[in-house]
This record gives sequence, C-alpha cells and structure tokens, in this order.
Amino acid sequence: MFFSKKVISAAVLTGLMVSTAAFAAGEASKQGATVTFKAQLRDAACDVSSTTEGDTVDFGIFTIDKLGAAAADSQIGVTKDFSLVLTNCSKAADPAKVFVYADGQASNYSQKYFANKAAQSLAVQIFYGADAATGTTLIPNQATQLADITKVSEGTNASIPLKANLILTQAADAAKAEVMSVPVTFSVAYN
Repeated sequence: MFFSKKVISAAVLTGLMVSTAAFAAGEASKQGATVTFKAQLRDAACDVSSTTEGDTVDFGIFTIDKLGAAAADSQIGVTKDFSLVLTNCSKAADPAKVFVYADGQASNYSQKYFANKAAQSLAVQIFYGADAATGTTLIPNQATQLADITKVSEGTNASIPLKANLILTQAADAAKAEVMSVPVTFSVAYN
C-alpha cells in the first residue's frame, strides 16, 4: 500500500507539472496589444481641416503599360492642390514660426514620401510652395517649418495651400500593380 501511494503521488505530481507546462506554453502563444499614445505640446496651435472633397486627394487610375520608361522617383499624373484651413488659433503671433506636422506612414522606398506599408511602386510627396523642386517638402512624422508664413492672428481663419505629387518609387519596368491609400493627419503649431 505504501508503494502504491508513492506511485500515485508521483503520477499526480508528474501530471501536475505537465499540465502546468502545457498551460504556460499555451499562454506564451497569446498575443498582446500595442497601443500608441501621441501628444504634442506647443506654444500655440490652430484647429485644422481640409478643402479636399471628402478629405481625399484622388490621383486616379494609371496602367503600367502607360508608364513607358519612367524612372524611379519620378512624378506620374498631375500635381494636386489642396489647402489646410486653420480656425480657432489660440493666440496671435507676429513674427511667428509656423510648423505643419504631417502624421502618416512613411514610404518603405523613401522616408520623405507617404505610402501605406504594402505599397511598392507608389508614394505621395506633399509640399508647400510653387513646385516640389523649390518648395518645402513635408516629411512624414516631423514638424516642418513654413518659413514664409510669419504671422498668425488669434480667432481668425487662415489657409495653408499645399500640393501633392504621386511618385513612382521604382522604374516603370519594375513597377507592380497596387492600390496606394495612405491617411495623413495634419496639425499646425506656432510660436
């Protein structure tokens, strides 16, 4: 009887250890949640909205065969104009240093363009000024100063005209069919 109690106790102990290990292994395969918290603290800021219809800038549909011999990093289609409308600015500033923060996914091809993670052939370039070559490019997830805006009035409305180019991120002969859609959230701050 004494022998059988030891065997039963050993069997129960072994079973308990195996079930504990199995439970721990099962728990190790569970996934956690990642939560991103964001905030900005600025001297002054404005509410920002957009003049684009439905808050979407639509470049349209292009076909690979129509790209011809387009090189990587070249614009396809036409430049699209849109504006950020500023309201409810918190205080006046003259002179002011105005910054636009563009929160969005950077292109895997180039950190100066916006694109969804799956995009391999297309990206969006956003800039302030007459053209991309001489204007100020808004870089993903960075505050970009717009040097020629030097005054902000409290309680008045203002507009910041921006432009967007659709960029081919690889040479046309390497381009792949895809849908590029990337949200960009703009905020404006000044001091």
